[in-house]
Amino acid sequence: MDLTITVSSQRDEDLVEVAGSVDHATVPYVRQVLFELFDAGRCQVVIDVSRLLQQTLDLLRRRLTE
Repeated sequence: MDLTITVSSQRDEDLVEVAGSVDHATVPYVRQVLFELFDAGRCQVVIDVSRLLQQTLDLLRRRLTE
């Protein structure tokens, strides 16, 4: 698994940086981090996916909207 997820918080905003490769096996990890933030009442979440490959971005978009 070549995936790094970094979360940093500043006041009311959270930054989730996702780097590496996301596939069917790693999407649940990304989803878990995001849902934990939402469940904690955090609603201003920025997701930085600038270090992912394009095919990874396409897969992530599909899975997060399921």
